[in-house]
Amino acid sequence: MKNIYINGDMKYFYLPRRFFNRNRNLPKKWGESLKKIGKPEKGFLWINLKLGSGGVPIGRFIQVPKKITNFKNIKRVISKLEPTKETSIFLKKFNLPNDFSKKNKDYLFGYFIGVLIGDSSKDKLHTSSRTISLGLSKKHDCNERFGDFFSLTTNLLGIRMIRRRDRIKKDRLEYFWRSKNSLLADYIFEKILGLKEKDLTTYDQVNLKWMKKSPKWLKIGFIQGVCDSDGSKIHLPGRYLRIFSYPNSGLIREILIELIGTSKGIKLRKIPKMGKMVNIVWIRNTKKIEDIFEIPIFNPYVNSYRYKLLESFVKSKTFQKTDKETKQKIREEIKVMLKNGIGIQEISERILSKYQTRFNMDVIKTVKRYINQD
Repeated sequence: MKNIYINGDMKYFYLPRRFFNRNRNLPKKWGESLKKIGKPEKGFLWINLKLGSGGVPIGRFIQVPKKITNFKNIKRVISKLEPTKETSIFLKKFNLPNDFSKKNKDYLFGYFIGVLIGDSSKDKLHTSSRTISLGLSKKHDCNERFGDFFSLTTNLLGIRMIRRRDRIKKDRLEYFWRSKNSLLADYIFEKILGLKEKDLTTYDQVNLKWMKKSPKWLKIGFIQGVCDSDGSKIHLPGRYLRIFSYPNSGLIREILIELIGTSKGIKLRKIPKMGKMVNIVWIRNTKKIEDIFEIPIFNPYVNSYRYKLLESFVKSKTFQKTDKETKQKIREEIKVMLKNGIGIQEISERILSKYQTRFNMDVIKTVKRYINQD
């Protein structure tokens, strides 16, 4: 049995190695399927889209490339997939027409990949094929929409994913979604993300060379998926935005530069993380933040708190352009909040919400001088 992965009828199928550790008596079943469907084209493998108990193939077979070298390879795979019945349920949640998923397949696939390397988990769960899961804090109501939108993109690929019972993880209550086991999830992890069996997207760099020549809307979806995940932070008084997909910062910067049309103001910076120095994408100055909002960098369908915060920032007026009376009110409110120990970011968000006004660190320094003089 030790050569079963590469010899005999099984060599014509895409199956992860651990599949055989748990299903050693399956060559006959898969061999019977091969008689019905025939050998795949050169450079391709058969993959089954639904496994029964014990790893028996009970779903449709489609052909997938042994290697992903360009977006055309992926386009061919996507074109063969059929949405689950849950897809229409998630479309209704967002008041989207039934043909939305068909017209926006590239965008939705890009979003799926972005979240996949961000918040989602790609669990093996000691089984022969992977599941995809997503747990999100209940601190923000918009996280429910985020999870539902990601589930929409997953179901669109034929991987059934639904909302499960809320869970407690690391002392926080979470919304929770999980998919059915799927060989396609394994294929995406290995061939499309370019990762190995034991790799983790938190620490290991993905290989997405195929994305460089992919459609613009796929790249926009990808960036939104990364940023809607817990991978970005908007610092209002400092007027900068950071994206924290540590192992993939170079790729994300390249895509942003392409979408905006310039590298000015989009930098890589090193910060200490996980006991070492890692790169993050650092976007500084108001004009660049306005540019990335126009992409948009966050998903407008999810309408997350980050999306709303960035929208408020872009549409706000500067402190310098407010009238004298409003300036004094803002200074007084900042003074009170600083004395009460409220952080600068929260102060900025409160002033932005109340006065539709943004300010920089110079205003904070001025108010602190007033406090010291009291």
